[in-house]
Amino acid sequence: AEKKPGDWKFVNLLKSKENIRTYNCFQATTGLYVSNIQGLHIYRNDSLIALYQNAPVLRERITSIAEATDSTLILSTNGKGLVFYKNGTVINTLTRENGLPSNQCQGVFISNNLVWVATNKGMCRFKYIDNVISEVLVINRQNGLQSEDVRDLFYENGNVFAATSQGLFIMDESLFYQSA
Repeated sequence: AEKKPGDWKFVNLLKSKENIRTYNCFQATTGLYVSNIQGLHIYRNDSLIALYQNAPVLRERITSIAEATDSTLILSTNGKGLVFYKNGTVINTLTRENGLPSNQCQGVFISNNLVWVATNKGMCRFKYIDNVISEVLVINRQNGLQSEDVRDLFYENGNVFAATSQGLFIMDESLFYQSA
């Protein structure tokens, strides 16, 4: 039969009797990653393979996934900050204790080794190269952000686009260097 719009089917890859809330999916160079209420999985051979058995932090709600140039996955979480995952191992974390404005991260985006993080207490930008985090900058009301509840963000051509609870803010990145 010919397929037409609306011919969707629900596939329960975990073979459970209940639906499993899924938060996001991300195609990386190493595979398709899926985060759900149980934690982080990789999709292989029509199955979801759990990746959180040896790393409990991967059971946290993962709100967004991005991939660095060295194939490290940077996972934003709802409560544990950022988790850096590579070759089956958590290799690093970034939390409020070492630079983030909040551990409630709502989005992550990477452009030219610069990682941009959306949190409920502002944004953060830092350089990430080969598991080295440097030049951490918190962006909040003190340096011009109108709303600190940043839901998602995007960077392009020197502009940062921040989706916030009070609307879309577009900021020239060069302004951050003046207040840093």
